Amino acid sequence: MQINTDTDKQTFYQYVGERMSFTDFNTLYQRLGFTKRKTTSLLYNPCKIDLALMEQLSKILNEDLRKVIDRFEIGYDVFTARKYRELTQLNESKQVN
Repeated sequence: MQINTDTDKQTFYQYVGERMSFTDFNTLYQRLGFTKRKTTSLLYNPCKIDLALMEQLSKILNEDLRKVIDRFEIGYDVFTARKYRELTQLNESKQVN
């Protein structure tokens, strides 16, 4: 696990935590169906998040996480190049409209 040494750079864990109430954040693991440890690990290592989990988190946060794929490197280790391209192109076309 990488330690964030850049104090200006927000982690995905912090990003999710800021968008939820304290109680909701502490019970997030239950809503995702994972253990606390696995949930924490995924939030600190968003490159391991798969598409299904990204969509589930998007619904919980009421926010489209495709706009922050590159910022937090979400799914970099599990998305295929084709899926990544589809997700980012879809996001770019939404920004143009």
